[in-house]
Amino acid sequence: MLKKNDVIKLQIDSITNLGFGVGRHEGLVVFVSDTVTGDEAEVKIIKLTPSYAVGRVEKMTRLSSLRNGNRCENTSCRSCAYRNISYEHEKDIKEAEVKEAFKKA
Repeated sequence: MLKKNDVIKLQIDSITNLGFGVGRHEGLVVFVSDTVTGDEAEVKIIKLTPSYAVGRVEKMTRLSSLRNGNRCENTSCRSCAYRNISYEHEKDIKEAEVKEAFKKA
């Protein structure tokens, strides 16, 4: 059973529109900032609810090939959701989000 402050190994499967990496641990969705699709990390659980968890990277164990450094030079606001991936990959993600929205509509 997952508890707050546990450190788990997590594979990031996707990324949200807010820039959080998404992984799953024992069926529970875990959102992790500063990760991208394909990353593997040791993640500390900082928030736990019945339907999801939020984690913080303690140690990156494998960096994704989609990672492209930090495209944003302003480190104080941290509001660039896709700052760690290439612009081309960002466009692919946004296109998929729009297509999914039209399917739901």
